[in-house]
Amino acid sequence: MYRVRKMKRVLPVIVIAVVTLVVAALIADFALKTSWRRAGHREWPDGLGRLEDFPKRFPTAQPTPAALRLIELGRPLGIEFTEKKKSAAPDVSKTIGEYVKAEQERGAVEIEPAPAEAVAFLDGHEREIDTLRDHLLTHGAAIGWSVNLDAGLDAPIPNLLGHMHTARLLTARALVRARAGDPRAWMDLEAVSRLEQSLQKRPDTMSQLISLAIARMANGVAWKLPLPAPASFGSDTDRDHLLLRAWQGEAWTMWRHAMKDAAPFAGQPLMRAGMANMAIHQHDMAEELAKVTACHFDGKEFSERAVAEIPRWNIMGRIALPNIGEAWTRVRRFEAEREATANALRIRAGQPIVAQSRCTDGSWRYENGTLSFTGDLPLTLIISRR
Repeated sequence: MYRVRKMKRVLPVIVIAVVTLVVAALIADFALKTSWRRAGHREWPDGLGRLEDFPKRFPTAQPTPAALRLIELGRPLGIEFTEKKKSAAPDVSKTIGEYVKAEQERGAVEIEPAPAEAVAFLDGHEREIDTLRDHLLTHGAAIGWSVNLDAGLDAPIPNLLGHMHTARLLTARALVRARAGDPRAWMDLEAVSRLEQSLQKRPDTMSQLISLAIARMANGVAWKLPLPAPASFGSDTDRDHLLLRAWQGEAWTMWRHAMKDAAPFAGQPLMRAGMANMAIHQHDMAEELAKVTACHFDGKEFSERAVAEIPRWNIMGRIALPNIGEAWTRVRRFEAEREATANALRIRAGQPIVAQSRCTDGSWRYENGTLSFTGDLPLTLIISRR
């Protein structure tokens, strides 16, 4: 009898405790969902719109006929464009890559001779290279690769190594021809530009980084090519915008799939809270980057600060945060590199330079055959008039 009376007294307490826990869990779940949705509603800088609307820009797509044709044209050169397939470039590709990199980084207008094995490969495959180049010049704008944002972290990405091999091959031939005074060098370099422009349409960060690397490669040798430079060379593409858009895509992937893929109950609330926090953090960092106007940017300091500002409880966010700082160092430097190439071509053509820079941390000066940036960014080109 005593036990029955005791249970009657304890039972309401248990019921109240259970109800309290259920109500608290429902309130917490509501708060987490609200925070998650709020992260998706926020407008991103630079006209990028809301995070939740990102997929509207990139509907699911398959490789275009122009992309499939590029796959066929790459294989006789040992270059693979097929997604997730190793690009079995020829052994000479390393020699070609080292030669192109050396010329890209060497701030002198004179072009060094290419290694004999590189020249032999270029001469021995002239017809195949011409066919691939002509395809890029004619159909480059129609090249498009698979897009499937619903696949999340498994979303398809083009064979970017194949793109790099092709860019180096065409750039190497442009340099060899330029050294011989052959104006066809510009056709090869224009094809490089068309190749990288095909990647600008992609939603992923890696494609934008490879596009930037190829653009810097072409720009870094263009000022050495025979005059006159074609008016079509050198685009005014907003690289900052492309990289911010790709970073928004990274944020969307983590934000969206925190709701879709996380395990229910214990896993989902934690995942949702962490990714909502990370998405808001990435939005705030994007706003800061969108305001950068200097071309000398400390990406290491930015990245370290970006990670440090994520709450300690959000371990997943700290691990998953992309290293946008290092990429921003390169994209801001490229702004100055484009101006350097344009001014170098003006000097070689006997025209005055444009001293004013879009970079707010310096300007351009030409003295004693040397073009240099006056700010903290180390950028100098030694030019000989022709």
